Amino acid sequence: MENFEIQNGQFIADVGAASGWIEGIFSVFTDSVTYYVQDINENYSNEQELKQVVKHYSKVRETPQTNSFHLVIGTKTKTLLPDSTFDKVILNNTFHEIHFKQKILDDICHKLKPGGKIIICEGFSSPYKNNLLKGCGVLGLTVDTVIYYLKRCNFYLTNMTEPPNSLYNQLTFERNKSHSDDFFERRKTVETYINQLGLLDKKTIALDSSKTDSIGNYIKENLSEIKNVYKSVEAYINELGYWHYANGQYKEALNILSINLKLYPSSETMYAYFGNIYTQTRQYETALYNYSKCLEIDPDDIVAKSNIEKVKKLMAKM
Repeated sequence: MENFEIQNGQFIADVGAASGWIEGIFSVFTDSVTYYVQDINENYSNEQELKQVVKHYSKVRETPQTNSFHLVIGTKTKTLLPDSTFDKVILNNTFHEIHFKQKILDDICHKLKPGGKIIICEGFSSPYKNNLLKGCGVLGLTVDTVIYYLKRCNFYLTNMTEPPNSLYNQLTFERNKSHSDDFFERRKTVETYINQLGLLDKKTIALDSSKTDSIGNYIKENLSEIKNVYKSVEAYINELGYWHYANGQYKEALNILSINLKLYPSSETMYAYFGNIYTQTRQYETALYNYSKCLEIDPDDIVAKSNIEKVKKLMAKM
């Protein structure tokens, strides 16, 4: 919610929203927001699915639902959303799936109010890694490619939640060029720290625990300054570590993910990743320890409970 900065009374459109589940989550924390759930696939995006989402998250709210929801089925080249309506248009894990990117972006530009923002959340490739996106297996675009598409519509990058080269990021675009210039000037102030972070993309560094440990200490010392520009480096390290894990490079994954325990010692995600890696490498006692740490942070973590039972069964077989 911090990243999306959705405020009460705003009009928000989500392009490629499927059932509208993310709007359902947002609705728990907002009031009097008008959400437009847009997609082209009626198998996933239809009135019945949306009603179920709204019903579920309305029960999660502490007070009666005050947000409103609208379904729009578009085409491959037009969103069919109302013009000049929205404070923000979100494309969450969608942009890489759009075949006619420039046409859709040109269309979205007409849907925004003056001062409206486009927010793109994606898995990205970097100059160092080709990122095959989970689920669809599509090759992620680079951040520079997305910036290029938006610039052709006179929209400019004014914020990104993670440093460049992150395999997952959230990019915010506005028509305001001066806001973009200010953001790029602020990026220069932390460039030295980000260059150190970028060393983790090198395999020789990722394999060396002493070097990754040293980089982790350096980033921790300067984390507050980095967060003045990028809200987090957690996803950067998570996604890079997971990339190594998914490719069977467990030592590299452990070295990189260990940095996040320095930066975010209460991260449940980190302990879950460690548990998965140690399970894969048959270090079951250590896997149990890490899954148990997940339960210390969140006693209701049903995935951690399931993983603990799974590991115990594997140990029993041994």
